Amino acid sequence: MIIEGNRFWLTQKPQVLEDYQNQLCSQEWLQMYTAKEFGFRKWLQTGTPEQKKVFKRLRLSAYIGLHDLSKEARQAAWLLMLGIDISSQEIAALREFYASTVASEKSSPKSKQAENEIIIEKDVPRTFSSMKLFPQKPSSGKNALFNILKVYSIYDPEVGYTQGMSFIAALVLMVFDSDEALGWIVFMKLISQASDWRRFYGENTPKLFEYTKNLREFIRKDLPPKLNRVLIQHNVVLESLLASPLLTLFANLVPLEYAFRVLERFLLGKSLFTLMYQTANRRSLK
Repeated sequence: MIIEGNRFWLTQKPQVLEDYQNQLCSQEWLQMYTAKEFGFRKWLQTGTPEQKKVFKRLRLSAYIGLHDLSKEARQAAWLLMLGIDISSQEIAALREFYASTVASEKSSPKSKQAENEIIIEKDVPRTFSSMKLFPQKPSSGKNALFNILKVYSIYDPEVGYTQGMSFIAALVLMVFDSDEALGWIVFMKLISQASDWRRFYGENTPKLFEYTKNLREFIRKDLPPKLNRVLIQHNVVLESLLASPLLTLFANLVPLEYAFRVLERFLLGKSLFTLMYQTANRRSLK
């Protein structure tokens, strides 16, 4: 399901979904990143016939999931989709900011940042808790998940930290586990650039209310009337129902493999409503 303004429509799975031979291989992803093909999204409209073919294969690869790539190639794919050039001065400056902020002294008691860090410290062990991915004491400076959430909250104080972010950050760190600073940059770019997603985490979550308003209108006008009557009868508040799934990109609800597929489709540019439909219809994630 895709939303554009107040219009919705259902999408069907690509006919070639099961054609794994059409995916880009690790070498091709690495070659695209080395060539800095950050404008690949324009290829479908303005590219050469070969570029259009590559774009369709790339889109299929992200749709199926990049789990079969080498770790280096999967990292390159994520960096390419987010437009991150690790050789740029911008990335060098962000690395310096990360290193200095991680090493900075503890925030002043009773400050907003101190409140953020208390919540982050509680959320770290709750994130994919059964996997125990980040067992280090947060105050040790060696807990990567705590570190990148803390640094993001300092980097973007208007947003700070919102519960749900930790699941996205954890997924990023599973891919960029050997480069914590780059993992933070990927997480920051993902939050700040992708589909105006940052506004989901801002004060009063304005983007959440916009989405649920459009969804409520869609349910009222375009779905069988019985569904809307049931929602009204049971006083279902869509904002409360959907806050957790949307703020975690469904990572707290689906198996880890599916969580990565959802995130990689989002990196490519799938809308949240498309992902919501695909996650509800679990077969489309297989």
